[in-house]
Amino acid sequence: ILCAQNLCTAADAMGLGSVYIGAVIEFLSDVRDMFQLPKGVLPIVLLCLGYPETRPQPQKKLGVDVIVHPERYCEMEDQEIVDTFSEKYHGQELEITEERLETITEVCREVHGEEFASRCLARIDEIGYINRAQRDFGLECRADSMLVGNEVYPEIMEEFGFGWFQVEDEGESV
Repeated sequence: ILCAQNLCTAADAMGLGSVYIGAVIEFLSDVRDMFQLPKGVLPIVLLCLGYPETRPQPQKKLGVDVIVHPERYCEMEDQEIVDTFSEKYHGQELEITEERLETITEVCREVHGEEFASRCLARIDEIGYINRAQRDFGLECRADSMLVGNEVYPEIMEEFGFGWFQVEDEGESV
């Protein structure tokens, strides 16, 4: 991953665009077959490089005063964190639609239950839009699908030549 980040930095300096392919974990066997990887080689990240048709506008970042802690870590108050992220994501509010509310409700119920879903919907109603976190984890990278498939990862790791997940139970491997 460190190498991939250095590649992204070098690519940017040369006018190339880069993007991480986050789905590698979901398609490990396909990636292994595609690249003919031997046992013991596990892809952690895929990276695409190319010349972009247009240069995207730089994204707003958190201020240095928020992410750099001189000499010692300084914990922020909850309201400071809310204000900081509100400033960063200002203008990225998402319009409320019935379809979006239904999807967010479904995700919230699945992940944290009915009470959480009710609180989330009340918050959306209170602020009058869908905020960035709700959009990211309720609509785009749905929190209810993040753990789907985890039960097969030990088997996949075994296929790749790793026995990390074998647990000894009273002298037997399981």
